Amino acid sequence: MVQRTKRAYMRGTAAPKRLNTRRVSTATGGYYMLYTGYEIQKNWLAGASYLAQLQADWLNSAANPLSYLGVGSVVASALDVFAHVAMARGKPDFGLGVTTIKGKPVAVTEKIELRKPFGQLKHFIRDGAPADQPKLLIVAPMSGHY
Repeated sequence: MVQRTKRAYMRGTAAPKRLNTRRVSTATGGYYMLYTGYEIQKNWLAGASYLAQLQADWLNSAANPLSYLGVGSVVASALDVFAHVAMARGKPDFGLGVTTIKGKPVAVTEKIELRKPFGQLKHFIRDGAPADQPKLLIVAPMSGHY
C-alpha cells in the first residue's frame, strides 16, 4: 500500500490529500468543532432574540401606527414568542449554602472538580461531616435543560 501510493505520487497521479478527519476521543476532550458550532449558534440566536424583542416592542408601541392594525399585533406576538424562546438564560445556582445534619446547621461549599465544555463535576463539601460517610454520585439526565 505504501509503495503503491509512493509510486503514484512520483507519477503525479496521487489522490489529493484528505483533510484531517482524526477523531478525538471523548475522554480527551470530545469533538472540538461541535462545541464551537454550538457556541456560534447560541450567540447568533441571542443576537436574533434581542433584535426580535426590539422589533416586537416597536410594533407594540402606541406611537407606531402599525400597532393599531391587526397584522402589526400578530407579527409583534410572533416576534415576542421567538425572542423568549431564543433568549439566552444563565444557569441557576443550587442554593446549598447551609444544610442540617442531626438538627444542626452545617455550611456547604461548592467545588468544581472537573470542568468540560458541556458539564461540570461538582463536589459539595459539608464542613464537619464525618469522613466515613457514603459517597453519592448523581447523574441528572438532560441537566443542561434548566
